[in-house]
Amino acid sequence: MDEIIVINNSSTDETLDWLKNQKDLSVITQGNTGSAGGQYTGIRTAYEKGDDWIWCMDDDAEPNIGTLEGIIRYAKDDISAVCPDVYDTEADRLIFHRGNINLKETKSFILQTPIENYKLNEEVLKIDFASFIGILINRKAVKKIGLPNKYFFMHHDDVEYSLRLKKFGNILLVPKQIIIHKEVNNKHLVKRKFFWKISYRYKYENYWMNYFTFRNYFWLLNRYLKPKRLILCSIIADLQTESRRILLYDDYKIKRLSLLLKAFLDAMNNKLDINLIKIKQYLYGKCREEK
Repeated sequence: MDEIIVINNSSTDETLDWLKNQKDLSVITQGNTGSAGGQYTGIRTAYEKGDDWIWCMDDDAEPNIGTLEGIIRYAKDDISAVCPDVYDTEADRLIFHRGNINLKETKSFILQTPIENYKLNEEVLKIDFASFIGILINRKAVKKIGLPNKYFFMHHDDVEYSLRLKKFGNILLVPKQIIIHKEVNNKHLVKRKFFWKISYRYKYENYWMNYFTFRNYFWLLNRYLKPKRLILCSIIADLQTESRRILLYDDYKIKRLSLLLKAFLDAMNNKLDINLIKIKQYLYGKCREEK
């Protein structure tokens, strides 16, 4: 039986009131555990209900008509997951939602590499990585590899889960099938200049997001990258890169550098159970209301 499960991470607007009036949705309300916690609960719930295939979304994702029909034909028992391609509202392809992972060449807090354009003409592609935007997951894969890591909160949780999905079977991309992602990332960014160089940086009030980017990335390197010498070289290079950007472009330099160091130390000590409130308290000195 088909079912739509909505995970409400304690929305502070009128979302819950709207959800209560819907007759065709199964709604679970929980504390704000980030996108990672939402995907964890959604996949766990669908798995426990016995669903054979679990189609994951985000709150700002909208598949085209026929997208599910277009990808489910490739959903075979030995396949971990199948997914459509991801585009924004301007019909531009979002290249970092689907791709490959090269653990020998990491850079600037990104593990995934985009797919070459010429390959997008193929009917179906084997890929290493898919974000949770529109990925259709085989319950048999979930049985073998478990659930997403809810403690990631946000950022890189999809990379970590993709690495595990590949242990069960292939992840397939159907390039002609499309899902729209309506996220507006630049609302958190500000344009900074140092002489003639320009960098788009997180506003200080949004810099808390980078804690999860940094920590989860360093944790992934420490967990999956080999040999150990390569881990050390990659981490040092990324620490230097972000430190330089902070010093050249940002305000509140000491606070930002301190958060970067904390993210590194927490990753190395496998401390993933630090919640959003603690991070905001650490960065801003008091608890800010979640937005």
